[in-house]
Amino acid sequence: ADVSVDGLFAWATGDAMFAPVGTQVVRAAREGYAPLERRYDVVRPEPGAPPPRLVLQLAKLPGRLAIDTGGVAATVTVDGAPAGEVPGEIEVPAGTRTLTLRAPRYLDVVQVVEVQGAGARQELAVTLQTAWGKVAVSASAPGARLIVDAAAPVALPATVDLPGGVHRLRIEADD
Repeated sequence: ADVSVDGLFAWATGDAMFAPVGTQVVRAAREGYAPLERRYDVVRPEPGAPPPRLVLQLAKLPGRLAIDTGGVAATVTVDGAPAGEVPGEIEVPAGTRTLTLRAPRYLDVVQVVEVQGAGARQELAVTLQTAWGKVAVSASAPGARLIVDAAAPVALPATVDLPGGVHRLRIEADD
């Protein structure tokens, strides 16, 4: 990282920084990381004592995930927090992250991803599986109706979309 100290009489050599005694502003910057600024009280070391050390830790900038869902519009959460909509790019903090993609009429997809961060772009292809199906029903009785899970009757013949799972289908007709 590039480290600097404000002031006319501050300078650096190797791993050491020299600054006048008193409160100084130390800045650190590195590409792909958030810049850091910290106030530090510079004191004169005791004779024979090692010079004081200041440890600075820069935080990695988020990475960009380009998520391809094959054209299915989905919302994404990262570690449970809303992160945006895909297909497209979303910004994700660096590290191991759990992504959940959710789309109407599709099963949720949960995927663990190692995000490089530091502004790096990563591509991710996700295949969503449909959670719906079509059911075609016909009856020979005139005026027959289909009732699915106690919903409003539908005149037969009919093709209905149903979410995956167990459903109760009932066919009624006038006598």
